[in-house]
Amino acid sequence: SLFSPNEDFTEIKTENLKYLLVPYYLGDVTGRSMEDRKGKVQKSNEYYLEFLKLMQHYEILSKEQIDDLNDAKKGIIFTQKMSPSDARTALLKRNQTKKILEHEMELLKGCTDEEKLRQYYEKLMTFNTIRAFEAVCMNLRELEAIKFCEARAAAAGPQKKEEEKKKTEGPKPEPIVGTVDSLEKRWDMKGEVFQPGYILPTMSIEQFGEMEKKKMIENEVSNKEMDAKEKAERDADIDKDEVSDKKTKKARDWDDWKDLHDKGSGLSLIHISEPRDLSTSRMPSSA
Repeated sequence: SLFSPNEDFTEIKTENLKYLLVPYYLGDVTGRSMEDRKGKVQKSNEYYLEFLKLMQHYEILSKEQIDDLNDAKKGIIFTQKMSPSDARTALLKRNQTKKILEHEMELLKGCTDEEKLRQYYEKLMTFNTIRAFEAVCMNLRELEAIKFCEARAAAAGPQKKEEEKKKTEGPKPEPIVGTVDSLEKRWDMKGEVFQPGYILPTMSIEQFGEMEKKKMIENEVSNKEMDAKEKAERDADIDKDEVSDKKTKKARDWDDWKDLHDKGSGLSLIHISEPRDLSTSRMPSSA
């Protein structure tokens, strides 16, 4: 045996101190099981009480904690003996003590010096002692609730008990036939359930780079087409302007000519310079 009832805490080797915590962790693990809940809670309480008795033997418990341990052995929830204000004050005090111990353990964690390592285990035992008392209270309350449910079920009779069992169990799930589609659906459902707490990437870095490259090429082609279209429109506008200028110049020249020459003035000059032969009604021939 590693420990003797005749030795005190200072006589235990530092490397063996961690084994004093075994009953506490057994109680913690046992209390997490949901099968045969009543038996598991009772067994968890036994482990916790064994751990607290060890702490009492090695004089780690305070006087108040020893009184609470005596009540827990009798199945009494020690917090129920307090008034609401006293219970709240005790809860705040426990939480404050746990916070201080956690900070001190964090500073001592990983130390190789034997004295500091021993201090670490002492603070860890004090911390787990507080948690053990809290777990014992919770287990005693749960045992009371389980006994109450058992008594109510026994009073209701077996038929009522069977109906409540069906309600809690719910409808049985339909069996999944092992076809290709159902298996693929099953794997998809599994992938949707078992996911981390952050958003997974939908593509690799290479795929993202290829997509960006494709977008750049498409943008370049689109910009070139837009530039060519704008240039063609500008050239068309220039051609239209040139044609319009030519038409405007021709119209202005014609207006200027009409301003310089009165209407019919050309015919009058012809009549004066070349008189007609009235007898023949023909123009005279040149000499």
